[in-house]
Amino acid sequence: TWNNIKISNEKINISLFGRESGKAGHENKYDLPPPVDNKLFFNTYSNKNPITSEKYPHLMIYLRSENAGESGYYYTRILQFKSKKNKKFPKFFLRRESIFDKLKSDIDYRNNPEFSKKFFLKSLGDKKNKLEVEKLFKNFSLQKKLLSNPLNIESNGDVMFYYWDRYKFPVEEFEERISEVEFLHDNYFDVIV
Repeated sequence: TWNNIKISNEKINISLFGRESGKAGHENKYDLPPPVDNKLFFNTYSNKNPITSEKYPHLMIYLRSENAGESGYYYTRILQFKSKKNKKFPKFFLRRESIFDKLKSDIDYRNNPEFSKKFFLKSLGDKKNKLEVEKLFKNFSLQKKLLSNPLNIESNGDVMFYYWDRYKFPVEEFEERISEVEFLHDNYFDVIV
């Protein structure tokens, strides 16, 4: 994050979000400033003036744009939650499973093939992290909740990202979406076991 950058007599904050691993061809195409100028990122997103609130100090909302080539851009509104309990999260990503994901290895649950068929769940990190991710999503109640309202969830260990891919929900839906995601976050992810 770069704070208080002056552009056109306005001070703004700019944050950078990206993955350090990814598919070939999805590398960051931007010239980035130090200290990240020598890092290779995949699917890098920048956001200008993310939305924060005193009511939700652990939450930041921002808009991600992805170049879709000749089609223009895809926009996705992302809710980023920190732990209210200073908890570290296991590193993972969960998304709707695509036809190509079926050819890859991910975490599946024999007791709920519907969940395993609908979602691609991948642990990022060592064997211990994978076991934590498997245990986290083994919760049938969580699986049922996600099946009824599918959304993408990612964790870098420090924060959780919740979003409906390529869907920029309107501002009028903020309260409803925040409540929905906050319930998920507080009851399934930000818990001390």
